This record gives sequence, C-alpha cells and structure tokens, in this order.
Amino acid sequence: MTIGKLEFEQAYIKLRKSEGRLYSDAEVALLPEVAKGHTHFKEWKVRKDSLMRLLNYLSRSGNVKNILEIGCGNGWLCNRLAQSGFDVTGLDINQTELEQAKRVFPEINFFYKDIFNSRSEEKFDVVLFAASLQYFRNVNEVILLSMKEFLNENGCVIIADTKFYTQTECLKAEKRSKLYFEENNSEMSEYYFHHSIDGLNQFEVKVLKPENTFVKLISGFKNPFNIYIVKLKPQFIESNLQL
Repeated sequence: MTIGKLEFEQAYIKLRKSEGRLYSDAEVALLPEVAKGHTHFKEWKVRKDSLMRLLNYLSRSGNVKNILEIGCGNGWLCNRLAQSGFDVTGLDINQTELEQAKRVFPEINFFYKDIFNSRSEEKFDVVLFAASLQYFRNVNEVILLSMKEFLNENGCVIIADTKFYTQTECLKAEKRSKLYFEENNSEMSEYYFHHSIDGLNQFEVKVLKPENTFVKLISGFKNPFNIYIVKLKPQFIESNLQL
C-alpha cells in the first residue's frame, strides 16, 4: 500500500467529523445501538443486522476461535465479537480511533499496523474486513496478503458491509463518490476505491445474502450488503501462498 498513513488519517478523520461519525467513548461502548433520533440511526440498523448475520455464521461454523479485524476503527465490532466469546485482535492505521478503541475496550488487543509492512507469528481462523475494504486499492492483493501473513491453513477471509459492483456499476459509483467528496471538501477521493466482483475470481466465495424476514419487509428495512466468505481456490494455493 503506497498511501501515506498520516495523510490518510487526516483526510479520514476530517470527513468523519464533518459527517458526525466521530463518537464519544460512551457512544462507542454501546454501538451498534444508537438512539432512534440519531443522525445515522438507519446506518447503524444495517450494521447491527450485519453483525447478527456474521455471528450466526461464525457460531454455525463451529471451528472459529480467534479473529483478526483489519481496519477496526473505534473497535465497536471487535467488542461485540469478543462479547460473543471469540478471541479478537484489531488492526488499523487510524491512530485517532484506534486510541479510542484501546481506551474504551482495554481487554482487547489493538495494534497500529500497516498490513503491507507487517508480519505475524499468530495465525487466525478468520481475517475480517468490515466496512474497510474500500480503503484498499487492490482487493486481490490485500486478500492474498491477508491469507499469507495472518490466516490459518483452514481459515477464511470474511468481507462485510462493503459493496462489490459490476464494471459498469463501478464507474457510476466512482462518479457519485467523487462528487460527494468534492461537495464535502474532502481529500478522501484519493483513498476510497470501488471494487468489481471480478476481483474475487481466483477465490472460492460463499455469499451470505441479507435475510428478508416478513417483519423486515413490512418495516421497509433493507440491508444492501452481502457477506462474503472467501477462500483461495485449490489450484492457486501453492503459487500464491508459498513463503
């Protein structure tokens, strides 16, 4: 990854502040629960739904003990996973929110690390990207690196709350985001990327679609995000994961 860590953090925090997405310690401790009148109530309703789907999958898999979340931010998701009995570690290059995560959830291990310049003796059953993969330019590269450096032999990468597009949709999404960043006087357009579903071609991917129950349908609730369970196809293992 060639982006400057400090420049990214400054642009990211500036935008988060303008959007009202920097929370107090007390608020972070309760996430994804927020008051109904909260500016981002609908967004956190989606995050909570994704969390429930993720926990349901992890509990059914039966062989997940430790999880690494890359791009953990303020640590709210690490906290919820830890509360469900998993051994969780969080990584980020966003020092501002990472320090908050350490402060609010002192029982969890959080590290300031750029994964492109990191090595890990500990291996994990799951490497999780939750609403963070869009900050990496090359989805294929970052998934392969995560598998090689952090993942157990039988583990998987899980991607949640990130949208994948067709090539045509990518172009439209890029234009929308560029306009949004320009309107908000933000430099984040340099650090925000839209990924095509084609970027997952060399992986075995299980897609967990949102569950549209009757109650959700009548309430008008819609979660726009799939959850992707990603493993390397057998024919690519030796060439891509060799030391």
